Amino acid sequence: MVQAWLLFGLALADASARTVMAAKRGGVLSDTLAWLFTALDILLVSLAIHITGGLASDLWLVYFVVMIFELMFATPQQKRLIVGGLCSAYLCATLPTQWAAASPALSFAAYGRIMASRLFFLVLVGSLSRRISRNALDRDRELSVLREWGLNRCTSGPAPSVANCTLSAPPALASG
Repeated sequence: MVQAWLLFGLALADASARTVMAAKRGGVLSDTLAWLFTALDILLVSLAIHITGGLASDLWLVYFVVMIFELMFATPQQKRLIVGGLCSAYLCATLPTQWAAASPALSFAAYGRIMASRLFFLVLVGSLSRRISRNALDRDRELSVLREWGLNRCTSGPAPSVANCTLSAPPALASG
């Protein structure tokens, strides 16, 4: 029980430190600090999973929160690193519990099936969250181009007004 409270305290300190450091830097952390906090988040969740029963622990679901949060603005290479790190950390958090038991609660075949399905869904949700984020960014860029084009188009000419606007796609979007 003491271990769980210690981990909870460390998680609060981690979240507080991330928030304070980001606030001092205008809401943005350097790449080094961001990766440090990401690794610490994954480590703390993995330790919590390990001390609460390994594969039997429901805390593995917290990986989804960490992953979605971290992948929102990650590059594809960063996505692969984070998802790979999460999967490796989850294996490291659960295997010792499986091996340490004199007679494991699950056969290794059952352990493998459960682990494979959980890892599959972690990877799937990671891919989907990254795609949703990328689509939102692309849509924002397109809207920005449309606004810029519409503003320039409607306010140019001898007598700028809405009547000068025409309904045609801007050149940047018409081709693609």
